[in-house]
Amino acid sequence: MEHSATPGTGLPDLSRNVTIVLPFALLGGILVIGAATYGTRFYDVAIKSELGIIENGNAILALAVAVYAVRAWPLSRDLTPRWFFKTWLAFFILGGLFLALEEISWGQHFFNWASPDYFRRENLQRETNIHNLWHMSEIIPKFLLHTAAIFGGIVWPLVVGRGKVRAPAPPEFLYWLMPTRAVLWTSTIAIAVRVGERILANSGLKQYGYNFKEFKELNELFLILFVVLYLASLTLRARAYAKARTADPQAVPKPQGP
Repeated sequence: MEHSATPGTGLPDLSRNVTIVLPFALLGGILVIGAATYGTRFYDVAIKSELGIIENGNAILALAVAVYAVRAWPLSRDLTPRWFFKTWLAFFILGGLFLALEEISWGQHFFNWASPDYFRRENLQRETNIHNLWHMSEIIPKFLLHTAAIFGGIVWPLVVGRGKVRAPAPPEFLYWLMPTRAVLWTSTIAIAVRVGERILANSGLKQYGYNFKEFKELNELFLILFVVLYLASLTLRARAYAKARTADPQAVPKPQGP
């Protein structure tokens, strides 16, 4: 699989097959399956249920967040400052594992155990998970992810790509922290699905039994994919940067800081 170069650095980035084809194929596939099977038992199981494509996809992608963060963590020695990126990637490792387990309610969706009394009483969906215990425990993480997707996934790549701000280059902090164009289309889809869900939710169709929960889950799927692609891009570029420093230490600037 060929990789595109990060403009101005010569370092590789994710290919178009990953950054464009993958998110649109994923979106199209789910929408086609959903439209073709809507109102059937298959739709209820494959799309709507807690064991369906989207819910399990969220858990798998959350696990991928942790995996890519683990792969990138040793490379933090070449990033600036090292202490920050070690902490940053450790956050994604723990966060990805936690989210993956939360998405499957810590195994309840697969093993179908009864929720303890506390969760039956306090959990909004009576499941064994934390993110549905309080309304804000779900709103705050989603707000942060939507903010990151809008400003980091859409605005930043566009203003850098159009020369509105100077593109950072390694070993600069912003080069490693901020996403590249690799996440642009996934972020755009995530926000578009959210806007569409809000329009539908306020259209008056709820009175006919539509709750659009599937669109909320689809939005989450692309938000998590945004994080996966961000970490995959970071890992690819950091590995190439480390190899370049090893091959010719004089040609590649050294990372600064502890």
